[in-house]
Amino acid sequence: MSPLTKSSKLAYLLQDTRATALLTHAALQAEWEEAVKAYVTLRPGARLSEREVICHCLASLESFMAPRQVEFVDALPRTDSGKIRRASLRSEGS
Repeated sequence: MSPLTKSSKLAYLLQDTRATALLTHAALQAEWEEAVKAYVTLRPGARLSEREVICHCLASLESFMAPRQVEFVDALPRTDSGKIRRASLRSEGS
């Protein structure tokens, strides 16, 4: 199996139709350890748990590609041009 690119990993995560948007980044867990953290925006009325997201990813992704942490947000912060502000998510609660 060939390694997935970052964009194909995100596309895989969005296969669950309850999610409308997501962002992943490496979050610091311990002094020298990083793990994937996912920020997920859900469709109105949809329910999805952190465990469901992680299990969904572990079913087909390599374990190092699957998020260890999931945070549900109302909306991802965006710039005026529509790009996601990754730095603001990292500073809020990496």
